[in-house]
Amino acid sequence: MSCGKRWSDISGGSTLVTERAAGRPVRALATVSRHDPIVFFSLADSGIVRLEDFVGKKVFVSLRVLPRLKAMLATANISLDKINVVSTGDYTALYTGAVDVASGSITSTVLAARQAGHQLNIIYPDDYGVHFYSSTIFASDDYIAANPDSVTRFLRATLDGWAAAVEQPQTVGPMVVQYNPKADAAFESASMAASIPYVNTGEDHIGWMKADVWAGMLQIMQADGEISKPLDITDVYTMQFLQQIYGENKS
Repeated sequence: MSCGKRWSDISGGSTLVTERAAGRPVRALATVSRHDPIVFFSLADSGIVRLEDFVGKKVFVSLRVLPRLKAMLATANISLDKINVVSTGDYTALYTGAVDVASGSITSTVLAARQAGHQLNIIYPDDYGVHFYSSTIFASDDYIAANPDSVTRFLRATLDGWAAAVEQPQTVGPMVVQYNPKADAAFESASMAASIPYVNTGEDHIGWMKADVWAGMLQIMQADGEISKPLDITDVYTMQFLQQIYGENKS
């Protein structure tokens, strides 16, 4: 992960935990996807509608998402060896019956599958107490310390932009096409519409972060062996700018 010439970027919350544990001075400023859009899905006629139905089945899951699956199984007291994990391939394997369950983003993979005519069952990690932050805005410690006003202005404008997109998701597709003429405007607008429950959760504010979610992510990653060194999870994120921005907006 690298900001390159940019001082701020977007990454998955778990990636930021990994980077911070490796000694890289990056810190989360806000989380756009406050509920994880990564889900597990099966064909509607498969009868696979809950985690317990994964037993004895082939589950296509990337190595990046595997810790989520392990944590879900742990909550249900199901051993991973009762499932045939497939980590390579593509989503056509689900549609041809080569695998029984797949993991992917509900705002892209699942949306594309449904638009292609596939009827799906969705199994949510959140329903099993596994909460991961996604699409998290971050910056380096040095930049944050040296340029707090710039960070505040940037973050305020970004959050205002997301709020506008939530209000009018149909406007997102045409804007994407302006920057990427090959993009499908209708799909991009539909993707934004599908993102709304994950961005605007009805709790707190857009971008808001919770200490217990960060702590839970770290616990899951430590249990899986992804994080082996001690880490103070409060070093991974700061609420300073969110509190300032939304405090300013109080009436």
